Amino acid sequence: MMYELYFKEKFHSDCLYPAPKGYLAEAVSKHLKPVDYDRWSKLYWKKLLEGNLTEEEQKELEKPEKDKALKKRCENQGINRKDKIP
Repeated sequence: MMYELYFKEKFHSDCLYPAPKGYLAEAVSKHLKPVDYDRWSKLYWKKLLEGNLTEEEQKELEKPEKDKALKKRCENQGINRKDKIP
């Protein structure tokens, strides 16, 4: 994706892309979930430096990691069963 971000005009001029736009980013964006990084970062550093998160803050901090771990488990199960991963 980084190459596409910086070289999409070059890809177009070399006839690799029909137009200078982010095709890969467009395709991948349908599968991404938004994460409030600012909030997550504040909670992460608060836990690291102060070590005193409320129970609700701890759950909020763990949610993106749990979502990522669940997706990874689903992908691994799909590979093990020889299923196609969407």
